[in-house]
Amino acid sequence: MGRTSTIVKLPANQQNHVDALLRRHAYTCCDIVKEELAAAGIRLSRSALHRYSQRLKAADLRSPTGRRETVVIVLDTDGSDPIAIRTSASSASVVGAIGALGLPASKRPAEAT
Repeated sequence: MGRTSTIVKLPANQQNHVDALLRRHAYTCCDIVKEELAAAGIRLSRSALHRYSQRLKAADLRSPTGRRETVVIVLDTDGSDPIAIRTSASSASVVGAIGALGLPASKRPAEAT
């Protein structure tokens, strides 16, 4: 049996930060994610990030109920930790809800993929 992942041993807020960055970069770009984490004081190896990103992607594609989920990553400009929100709402619904708040959205529902 293999060793426990370095990322799983991190405090919850740091692990959430790793998860959010990997999701934001579509589970790729481990070098960029590694640099961003290092800037936040989290030092991880590229191979640990890659192995963890594969497991995170597989977990995100699975849903306990078998339905699709949308993962919304909230990034504040003040530099605080990202927040991941899982919802069964479609991405178009999420963008529509943001628009209903009167806030600008980076993608319009017609552009969402």
